[in-house]
Amino acid sequence: FKRGFIAVALTDILQFWVVAIAFISLIIFITVKTNFFAGVWDKGVIENPKMTIAPCFKDYNTTLFTIDLWFCGISPKLNGPRYQRIMACNDSKKVKQSLLWTAAIVALASIIYTCVTLLIYSENPNLTITEIIPLFVNNYCPTGLKGLLGAGLFAMSISTVESFLNSNSVIFTNDILPFFTKMFSKKTYVPSVFIARTATIFFCCLGVFISLQFKDLFSILLAFSNFYYPVAMIPYVILTLGLNFKKASIMSGIFSGILVTVVNYILTKNVNSYSIGLIAHLVGLFLTELYLRMKNKNQDTSAVEKTI
Repeated sequence: FKRGFIAVALTDILQFWVVAIAFISLIIFITVKTNFFAGVWDKGVIENPKMTIAPCFKDYNTTLFTIDLWFCGISPKLNGPRYQRIMACNDSKKVKQSLLWTAAIVALASIIYTCVTLLIYSENPNLTITEIIPLFVNNYCPTGLKGLLGAGLFAMSISTVESFLNSNSVIFTNDILPFFTKMFSKKTYVPSVFIARTATIFFCCLGVFISLQFKDLFSILLAFSNFYYPVAMIPYVILTLGLNFKKASIMSGIFSGILVTVVNYILTKNVNSYSIGLIAHLVGLFLTELYLRMKNKNQDTSAVEKTI
């Protein structure tokens, strides 16, 4: 286990530096080629009438989409792989330092590539979402940088996918399946590697099927954020903060969020369901917790009355 964990950590570090070098190089080339220091930013972004948030609130659907996108951006991104790494660390101070450094790096990178995107858009006002990556690669990346950026992004994508598949299969094998086995069967459930591998294959096929329902990368990422984070964020926050919720309540919240998100997409064909899924999750969580506590309280009262 220790050697495998070290190998994963070294791989992540190598991928980070490859992408960081490629990203910094790309910023330099874009800055030079767009004449950033010749007033392009002031004229193309600051003084551009299109660079306003007014269109984000022009109607109900657009306003809901904007609010959901903002909440999605500021919500804690405690996913399975990240939580596994936190639990594997035996020093809380190092975890805190790691999270602070990660937050600082992500914040800086987000500001930089947002500014770069606005700069590119100011020179290409008719640019569509599907044309962003080809434009970066074809117009601003020299030959060597194209390969470095592509290799880094591909490696990080594969690493992220396998981390999610591994964490989801472990959660399914060790948490979800035992819960339902105990509920519907009296047999003792024993986790196995075969079940985990089968779950990995299932989640992989499910992910491919879902991704094929969308036309571009932005829609895939948006659908993932609107589906995954309202469902998975709350349990990870509960576990991290050490809050006292019963497992049945957490499961009820998870499946409430999943059900409402899926139904909303089937009925509206709209991936914008972050707030809806989050509200459904919280309602299912707290109602189930309230019911279980009232039930336990009544049972305790009955037991005391019988004893008396």
